[in-house]
Amino acid sequence: MANVYQLNSPRASLREFAFELSWPLMPIAWIIKIFGIRTAGSTDDPAVDRIDEFVTEREWPANIETKLAPELAMLAGLGFRQAVRHEVTLPSHNTTIYRVTMLHETSKCVARVQYRIWRQPALTTDKLTRQIETPLQDGSYLITFGGQPDLLAPDNFLVERCGKKKTFGQLWQRHQERLAESIRPARELYTREDLLDYIHEQHEELIAFHVKRGLFDRPEPLDPAYTSSTASSELGESDPGTEPIVAAVTSDDPQYRDVFAELDKLEKNQSSWGAMITMLVISFLLFAAAIGWQQDFTALLLLAPILLFHEAGHFLAMKLFGYRDTKMFFIPFFGAAVSGRHLNVAGWKKGLVSMAGPVPGIFVGGAIGIWALFQPADWKFQLALATLLINGLNMLPILPLDGGAFWQAILFCRHRFLDVAFRGAAIAGLGLIALATGSYLFGFIGITMALALPTAYRIASAVERLRAQGFAAISNDGKSIPRDEAITLIDDIHAHFPEPHHPKIIAQHVYAVFESLNAKAPGVLATLALGMLYCGSFLACLILLAVIFVGRDSSLQDLLDLGLSQPETFYDADSQRSTEVGPLAGKTITYTSQFADKTAAAAEYDRLAKSEGPLRLLQIGPTLFVTAPAEGEATDALFDQLEAVGGEPFASTQGALLRTMTIALTASDSSEMLNDAETFQTIPFFVQAIAPWSPSWDAAAAEQRESWRKSRKAFAELRQADYALDAPELKNLESEMDAALRRGDEKRLSEIQEQHQKLLQQKHREAKDAKIATLEDPAMKELLAAYYAYETAFEERPSDFFAAEEGVQVPRQKQPEHQRLIEAAAILGQLPERQEIDWNDPPRYFVYGETAGPILMLKADTTHPEQLLPEWGAWYERRKCADTKYDVLAGGIWEDF
Repeated sequence: MANVYQLNSPRASLREFAFELSWPLMPIAWIIKIFGIRTAGSTDDPAVDRIDEFVTEREWPANIETKLAPELAMLAGLGFRQAVRHEVTLPSHNTTIYRVTMLHETSKCVARVQYRIWRQPALTTDKLTRQIETPLQDGSYLITFGGQPDLLAPDNFLVERCGKKKTFGQLWQRHQERLAESIRPARELYTREDLLDYIHEQHEELIAFHVKRGLFDRPEPLDPAYTSSTASSELGESDPGTEPIVAAVTSDDPQYRDVFAELDKLEKNQSSWGAMITMLVISFLLFAAAIGWQQDFTALLLLAPILLFHEAGHFLAMKLFGYRDTKMFFIPFFGAAVSGRHLNVAGWKKGLVSMAGPVPGIFVGGAIGIWALFQPADWKFQLALATLLINGLNMLPILPLDGGAFWQAILFCRHRFLDVAFRGAAIAGLGLIALATGSYLFGFIGITMALALPTAYRIASAVERLRAQGFAAISNDGKSIPRDEAITLIDDIHAHFPEPHHPKIIAQHVYAVFESLNAKAPGVLATLALGMLYCGSFLACLILLAVIFVGRDSSLQDLLDLGLSQPETFYDADSQRSTEVGPLAGKTITYTSQFADKTAAAAEYDRLAKSEGPLRLLQIGPTLFVTAPAEGEATDALFDQLEAVGGEPFASTQGALLRTMTIALTASDSSEMLNDAETFQTIPFFVQAIAPWSPSWDAAAAEQRESWRKSRKAFAELRQADYALDAPELKNLESEMDAALRRGDEKRLSEIQEQHQKLLQQKHREAKDAKIATLEDPAMKELLAAYYAYETAFEERPSDFFAAEEGVQVPRQKQPEHQRLIEAAAILGQLPERQEIDWNDPPRYFVYGETAGPILMLKADTTHPEQLLPEWGAWYERRKCADTKYDVLAGGIWEDF
């Protein structure tokens, strides 16, 4: 039995590559040799260890006979006789060789004409070569060759290559000249048996040469059905593009031969670990080059381990379930993938293989993210978020993503229309993504899937049709299809698939149909269990993303603190309403009352709205604000009425703590909102700066708001004039105060304290003057000078700003320092129309807060929460915040504010 060798193309020499490739394509040869990439090929030297088993006397197809007839006639005219015919069919090489060898009547020369056909799915090539040779007594061979060479020969093969256009007549003339020049005597062959021995001897030398240098390796027994000694004569006529690849098959019907040959290759195709690693390395280098072209290599360091871990999950699951020919590889511009084959894999196993990539990735990404929350580091957050995003996106139920493959395996494979609808939806989705993003990659994937959609429908239809007929088959080894069942599948494909039927394509369809027949969808309970696994993993991914995304910009402790201290009442803007019952005049008091729910608050609002008043009412959800005259019998009874109907009232005009919590779009948004509020807080009330929660702030142009922010931030930083408390003169006075205190000299202590206070004020003024002198912006310089002047007047003339004694009402009014600061503060952003100020009862609130990622907790100590709460609620809505909560708590007394 003959053995057929595989072609180890990386072991071919560069000269042999140059026989086939043009010089611009020679870098491909370098890549093949450096990375050891095996490529499909066909050689003039038949890759079999024995040539004698392929001798045939039968007539070849008419097109072959016609092709060779002129060559044989010319050889006969030159005196060549005793023809030996070889027909070598090598399914693993997609090659058929027709060879005729003839002995010259002088017994000193041998002529050979060879016609080789190499079939590939997209291209069939044929090649004719001629040669005349003489065996020499020293064991060498004098060969005059006409044709395109493809392989080198041993050193004792004295080959002269004359070009593929030379005829046998020209080759014969040149060979005679070489014989005359040679000093080596020829070895004569007399009989057909001598010729057969010579052919066998020469072939063994060639094969030994190729095996020794590793070009031919991995011999496998060739099925006797493919040797000429048992060949069928039922080939008929064909052309090089359609002529059968095998001489005979085990089936009685010759139409199955080529498909069986292709099935053999599919079933025997098993990449070595070396080949898998080589493919992985080369594809990774191409992927890295694509990443480097689009971004920087920092992204590669982030993506590579994530993709490798993800695909390793698929790879290990395939190995666990007995898949064969598994390969892992990267796809430039897209990601990575794992391929493998198994003829007996159930649908639930396919589903688990699809989930084996993203599910472990989600939980590993979550673990890294939680680690980053406790031990923050930018690279940990980036790795965690990238891992969750990549695996989460792969969970989306869209082909060709893992989520799509999962649902295809457990649900949509049940009917051909479901299958096609699911694929069609994926194609439409990819098309929309391509249009929305302008990405050619998504468009290319969608077009590729659309082109494959008819074939997918035919395969799904074939599966339904065969199941309806009761067809069922199991592969005994999980990798080969029983040939009797294969014939049934081939017949179905011939009957229902469009022409042309190339053997390799038919074999692939047979494999796909057989695999789909065995990959039955799981039962109801298994489908529900797998669906719960999918939904739970996807939900976990979303939750982990949210937690890590928020925690990236804040510590876990901050998140926990905010979560434990968050307000309890949801802000319901739709329930907000207000009214005034009768005119309010003079001093007022506001009661804030919290009810069990908004229905109870609404009932009390409606009752009070029908009263005689005077009252001002505001309802926001379960919270009711009631403003009434500060004195009077009705006011005295109001508190008791609110308490009697289930409210929890308190006088918020005596001081209240307003707490709000909301979730901004991003962490930077929440920080910006808090900074805007805190810098606004540093501006004196009488300047009437625009509050960041005012609609006037949002109405201003973006450039104007940024200018105000910059000025407010600078003012907040500059208004504090720091000075050295450890100045020597201050230290000396402090030492004297200590000595006077120890001696009990109160008079001296009082004098020193007065000196110390004056020196502190002097140092403070010097620090202010020094800070003003450092400023270059005239507007900011004037603003700071005006503020320092106001601050100094406040210290030197307190009676102009506050009552001299407690309980004594001294009407206050605007001071010159007020006016100067108001005019200088225009760069901070002021209300377009100034409002009247009650200098004896100015607005009283102090705003502060904190953030944790996008979460903003904003608080205010205020005497008017009924004003701030709706303003903040509208502000949050304009900034597109979500899940706003609030509460209004009884605060301290504001007498000393």
